[in-house]
This record gives sequence, structure tokens and C-alpha cells, in this order.
Amino acid sequence: MKKIKDIYLKHPFIFTALLCISISALIEFTVGHNQFSNILLAISFIIPFFYLLIVMPFLFFKDKRNFSKKKWNLIGWILLVLFLGYPVFIAWMMLKHDTVDSKRYATKTIHAQTVKYISAEAMGCTLGETTMMNGNLTCSELNATNVIDAAAKTLTADRNPYDIKNNAVRISTSNTLKKDIGYINLSVAGSNVIVKSCHKKPCSDENNRLSKTISIEIK
Repeated sequence: MKKIKDIYLKHPFIFTALLCISISALIEFTVGHNQFSNILLAISFIIPFFYLLIVMPFLFFKDKRNFSKKKWNLIGWILLVLFLGYPVFIAWMMLKHDTVDSKRYATKTIHAQTVKYISAEAMGCTLGETTMMNGNLTCSELNATNVIDAAAKTLTADRNPYDIKNNAVRISTSNTLKKDIGYINLSVAGSNVIVKSCHKKPCSDENNRLSKTISIEIK
């Protein structure tokens, strides 16, 4: 703790800028991209320029004789970070956001395709077919429970965009937890199939979730 305090006392501006970047990155990895992380990033950009353009000239004109070589070296390091470090960091952040956006879009797409598939296959049973969903659904035993069981067995081609080790479609009632992101959850409510998903963190935010009810017409 004492070392951190010493660093802050010696280089408060650099310490604050790095702290803002660290907190912003932590928020991005844990909660997801939001306005607060944007504000912290903006502050981390402003601090070095404020130090170089306002604080350092003030210190230089205030006491030129004690403006040591060490301070000039510090300016050099700050410039190096600004012109080399920040572009790399910005490129990384943009790539990360593009990746997150593509995963978000993929989850929404799989959700819509799952709803369309289940609706069409269940309708096939009501129109006289004997089996649907690649033979996994027997139409004479049509009900919501059998529909989600058959859908989970059939829809195995799509992987969870956020965790490609696992199938996207699964039987579950949960889509509000952090671990639920990217999954298309199938559950039953009476004679209805409920399709729920979370496409963006935090899943506790209703705006980041989708839900669709499919009515199963039992013959």
C-alpha cells in the first residue's frame, strides 16, 4: 500500500490515468460496455494532455533552474505512451466492441431462427404430419414438453456465440444471470413454449433480454 501511495505522490497524473484505464477495462470485462467505462476512458485521455500542456509549462516557467533532466525524461515517456500506447489500446477496444456486437447480433439471430423453427415444426404436426424435427417429435404425442425436448435434440448446429463449447439452444428457465448470456432457453408454461435469451451483459437488465411465447395446438 505504501508503494502505491509513493507512486501516486510522485506521479499523480500518470497514476490517475492508468487507474482510469484499469477500472474501465475491468468494467468492460465484467459488466460489459457502458457509459461509465466511456467516461473513465475519456478522463484517461484528457489527463496526460492536461499535464503536458498546462501543468508542465507552469512548473517550467515557475522554476526553470530546478526543472531537471529527469522531468524532461518523464515528458518523453508520457509522449511515448500517448503516441504509441493509446493507438494500440484504442484499436484493441474497437476490435473488442466489434466482437461483442457480432456476438450480440448472432444471439438475436439464433433466437429468431429458433422461434421460427419451433413454430413451423409444431404447425406441421397440426397439418397431418406424423413426425417432425428430424423424427425427434412424434406428432401423436404433441405437447409443449415434447416440443422443447425434440427442439433441444435437433437444434445442435448453432453454438453459443459467447461460449462456443456449448450449444446455443438448451432447456432452461433462466436468462437473467451472467452465465446465461448467449443461450437460447426453452421452457414450458402450460401448453406454451417459452423461448428466452440474453444477448448482452448484464442479463439482469430487461433491455438485454428477449422472450417469445409459442402456443402449441394439441390435437
